[in-house]
Amino acid sequence: MAWTPWRKIADEADWYVDHCLRIPVCFELALASLKDRDAPVVHYVGAAKSEAGELEHLAEGAHPIRPQVVAELKGGCALYYRATGAPSLEQAQALCQERLASLEATPTWNQGS
Repeated sequence: MAWTPWRKIADEADWYVDHCLRIPVCFELALASLKDRDAPVVHYVGAAKSEAGELEHLAEGAHPIRPQVVAELKGGCALYYRATGAPSLEQAQALCQERLASLEATPTWNQGS
C-alpha cells in the first residue's frame, strides 16, 4: 500500500484526529514549523492495530510520547501524520521495522523505546 499524504493532526490550539480509519497501520509522526512551512521532519515511526485508536490515544494524553509532542506544539510546531495500511497488526509491525531500518537515523521519539 502507498503512504497517505501528510495530514496536520495537532497544533498548539487543537487536535484534528477526526476521519481516521479503524485498520492496522504503520505510521509516522512528524513536526514542521508553523512559521516557515518547512517539510515535516519524522520524529516517530510506529505500528497500531487501529489508526483511530492510536491517534485518539495520543490526543487524549495516554501515549508515552505525549509530553514531547506537547512541548513541541507549545514551541510553535505542528504535528503531522501519515500512514500505510496493513492487513494485520503483525504486518503493520513488520512494515514499521522495515521503515525504521530504511532511515538514516532512528527518529527522536523512537530512541530508547
